[in-house]
Amino acid sequence: VVYCSDHGDLMGDHWLMNKGPFHYDGLLRVPCLARAPGGDGVAGLRVDTFAQLIDLPVTFLDYAAVDPAFGMQGRSLRPAIEGRDDDAPEAILLENSSGELPHLKLKTVQTREWKMTVYAGQEYGELYDLRNDPHEFRNLWDAAEHNDVKAELRARTVDLLVGSEDRLPRRLCHA
Repeated sequence: VVYCSDHGDLMGDHWLMNKGPFHYDGLLRVPCLARAPGGDGVAGLRVDTFAQLIDLPVTFLDYAAVDPAFGMQGRSLRPAIEGRDDDAPEAILLENSSGELPHLKLKTVQTREWKMTVYAGQEYGELYDLRNDPHEFRNLWDAAEHNDVKAELRARTVDLLVGSEDRLPRRLCHA
């Protein structure tokens, strides 16, 4: 049994309401409650790992002892549910395809310590030090002393984007 949401609501965070294309924690960090079949999980265990909705189908298949189809993305959350998640990701890629603002294209990469958002075709972006600014109020994008962090996070973004590409061949339709 799994209970989760696809997104949170900003509820006044950063003076914004509802949802939107801005990747603040109130919108992205949503609870996911899971009960493993047969009691395989650890009762009352709280897991603080990066997870995505695309992880859920792979997790369900894992519990059903079925291999994911070629091209499926995501990772099984079974190790996290069972309290043995030694291979948890160090970073996560956050994406938004906002129908409300189709001109606004952005990608965010987050680690435990940092969150960086890049906007397509723009010189500006967002960089937050989550250890010292967990509510994301001080944008460090223009702070020269953090250029090395930006470079590292840009490299992670590229790596995660390439790793998330669809591996299935394009379908050819004949009319």
